[in-house]
This record gives sequence, structure tokens and C-alpha cells, in this order.
Amino acid sequence: MVRPTVVSFLDTMMRDKEKNLRIEEISVSEAFVDRPIKALDLKKYPDILLLAIKGKEGWIYNPDEDYVLRQDDTLIIMTTPGERFELERIFL
Repeated sequence: MVRPTVVSFLDTMMRDKEKNLRIEEISVSEAFVDRPIKALDLKKYPDILLLAIKGKEGWIYNPDEDYVLRQDDTLIIMTTPGERFELERIFL
């Protein structure tokens, strides 16, 4: 079944010239392994929305800030290219 509102949202998100939002993935670096998500301080980035985490056990959608990050976790985020760059700098 087609979900027209979702399709419209994704289409608008991809074409928006002002926000330029994208769905991105970022691997967890060793510096954040065994630390909770709140250690990333994502709230200081207004255009980053953590959607899910892909780990060994599968998907965790809308993870709690107390979720402890693991070595093989990948963050799925919605963000602007600029804030993605900032988040990548954190993980280096």
C-alpha cells in the first residue's frame, strides 16, 4: 500500500533547497564504544535527528539516550550535510 504523505515528505526532504536534509549513516568510533548516546551531545546540533541504530542484534528505532553504543553500531540519522560533517569530526 502506498503512503502518500510519507512519499510526499521524502520527496520534499530530498528537494528542499533551504534545509537540504538527508538520511545518513555514521559508524561508531572506538572513542564512543561503551558510552551512552547522550555522550554524543546530539542536542547541540539542531538539524540532527537520530532515527535508528543498526547493530549486531538488529535495528533499534528511536533509541533512548541511555543506550550504550557498541563497536559495530551504525547510527542512522537525518541531518544536513554541514551537521553531518560536524558529527563525523566528533567520531574521528
